[in-house]
Amino acid sequence: MRILETKVYEFNELSEEAKKKARLDHANFLIEISSNYYDNEGNVKKDYEGYFVVEAIKRMERMKTPWFLAETLYFDYQKEIDEEIILNDYEFTEGGELI
Repeated sequence: MRILETKVYEFNELSEEAKKKARLDHANFLIEISSNYYDNEGNVKKDYEGYFVVEAIKRMERMKTPWFLAETLYFDYQKEIDEEIILNDYEFTEGGELI
């Protein structure tokens, strides 16, 4: 067995480069779990109506460009992503890796 010591950072303590990584990772995570926003018939669950990720998905579907979802979340919803990260008290390594 070995013990590792790691410095832990809150989102607001990260460098701009590390924040970018944290945001992009969180955007990709939100996409991975996006099936949770819909019921078995493909309708948006009531709890997720108006959620920024659902709105971004709808926008990408209208534009027929679902492959831009991560970029859309990252660039157009940075404020919302930052708020979610902070609200959830996520902790990171110096490079922006989620702990």
